[in-house]
Amino acid sequence: MAVFLLVLGIGSAWTADRAWKSVTDYRTPYAIQADLAGGEAMVRRLVLIVFDGLREDAVASAPHWQALGERGVHGTVRAPSPSLSNPARATMVTGAPPEVHGVTNNAKFVPPPVDSIFSVARSVGTSTAVAGSRFWDYAFGEGIDQIWEFEKELHVVTDVQELVDWQRETCEPMVEFLQKQKNGFVVAGVTAADAAGHDFGGESEEYRQIVREADACLGEIVSALDDGETAFLAISDHGHIDRRGRGGHGGSEPEVTWAPFVLAGPGIGAAKLERKRMEDAAPTMAILLGAPIPANNRGESWAEVLGGVGATRLAEQRAMEAAKVEAGTTVRGREASERILPTVLLGLLFGLILATSIVLEERPWPGTALALVLFAALYLSLFQIFGLSASLSAIVREEYTNAFFGRNVAAAALAYVLSRRLAGSPLLFATTVCSGFALRAVLAHGQTGLMMRGAMPDLDVAFAAYLDLLALFGTALIAVMLWGMRRLFRRRPAEAE
Repeated sequence: MAVFLLVLGIGSAWTADRAWKSVTDYRTPYAIQADLAGGEAMVRRLVLIVFDGLREDAVASAPHWQALGERGVHGTVRAPSPSLSNPARATMVTGAPPEVHGVTNNAKFVPPPVDSIFSVARSVGTSTAVAGSRFWDYAFGEGIDQIWEFEKELHVVTDVQELVDWQRETCEPMVEFLQKQKNGFVVAGVTAADAAGHDFGGESEEYRQIVREADACLGEIVSALDDGETAFLAISDHGHIDRRGRGGHGGSEPEVTWAPFVLAGPGIGAAKLERKRMEDAAPTMAILLGAPIPANNRGESWAEVLGGVGATRLAEQRAMEAAKVEAGTTVRGREASERILPTVLLGLLFGLILATSIVLEERPWPGTALALVLFAALYLSLFQIFGLSASLSAIVREEYTNAFFGRNVAAAALAYVLSRRLAGSPLLFATTVCSGFALRAVLAHGQTGLMMRGAMPDLDVAFAAYLDLLALFGTALIAVMLWGMRRLFRRRPAEAE
C-alpha cells in the first residue's frame, strides 16, 4: 500500500508539472502567413496606448479617459484566457487568442510566428514605434522600427508615492519619444496601475490614486500628439481582483477579464460598444492604418464606428482562414472525443480503488466517514487560511507561484495528519483521500483536458485539477513518510533488545 501511494503521489506531481508546462511551453500549430490586400489609410498616425491592469470601473473617475471617450467610442472588451498581460498584448496586435498566437503566459514564450499589426504595417511601408515594456521588443521586435523601453522596472512597493513618482518620471520622456514619431503605428505603455493593483488590490484607494496618475499621463500623450490626423486607441489588458488587501489577475473573474477601451480620431463615429472581444482591436487598427488584416485574426472590426470601411477585406480574410486553418471548434471537438476513453478507464480505476479502500478499513464505516468529513473540513479551512483559491488570479505575483503551490501541498498534508487518527488504517485512509482527489482530476480531464495541445483548456477547471493533483501529492507523501517513520522506530527498540 505504501508503494502504491508513493507511486500515485509522484505520478500526480509529474502530471501536474506536465500539465502546467503544456501551457507555458506551448507552441502554436496554427500560424499561417498570407499576402492580403490593404486599403486606404484613414489616419496618418495611430497611437495604441496600453494600460496595464486598469479595471473597468476605475475609468469612471479618470477625466482624460472620459474626455477621449466623448470624442469617439468607449466600451469594454473581454481579455483572453489566461487574463495575463503578455497574452492580452499579443492578442491586441494579432487579433488571435493565445492558443493561436502562442503567448500563453508572461514569463516563457517564443516570439509569435503570426502576423501582427507591426508586420502588416511594415508590409505597406508604414513605420512602427514602441515606448514601454520590453515585451514588445522580445515578441515583435523584428517588425518595430524604433523602441524606447522603461529604464527602471517596477517592483513590489509599499509606498504609493513611489509609484506616483515612477509614473510621472516615466511619462515625460515617453511623450518626448512619441512626439518624434510623426507617422505610422505607435504603441505607448502606461503600467503603474498594474503594480498598484498587485500590491494594494483593485478596490483600494492606493490603486485609484495611481489610476488618476496614469490617466494624467494619457492626457499628456493626447495633448502632445493630437493634430487632427491622429487616432488614439487606449485599452487595458486586464483588471484586478481585490482579495485580502492584494490584487491579481489571470483567472476569469469579471473584474479581471472585462477591460475598458476608448477609440477616437478622424473618421471614427461616436458610440458605446459593450462586451466586445480584445481580438477586435487588431482588424480595427489595420483598417485605420490601411494595412492588411493579420492572417491569423479571429476578431471582428468595429465597422459600426468606421463607416463600414474594411468589411470586404475582412470577408476575404475570413475565407482564406477557413480554407487554411482548422477551426477551433473542430480542434476542441476532436480533442474532447479523444479524452472519452481515458476518462472512463481512469474513472473506473480510481472509483474501484476508492471503494476497495473503504471496504478494507479496519474500523466501522461511520469512523471512516467522520475522518473523511474532518479531512475535507480541515483542508478547505486551511485552503482559505493559507490564502489559496482555485483561480490564477489568487497568485498575486508570478514570483510567488511556487510558494502558492507549496501552501496547497502543506494544507493537504496537515489536514491528513490531523484527521487520520479517526480512521482505522492510516494508509487505507490516505488511499481513500488520494483516490478522491484523483477522481476529481479525471473528471476535469474529461471536461476540458489538462494538457494543452491545440486548444486552450478551461483554465478555471484545469487549475482546480492542478491543485487537486498537488493535494494528492501532499497527502500521499506525508502518509508514506509517517508510515516509514513508524516502522523505523518500532524496529529500533527490537534491535536494541
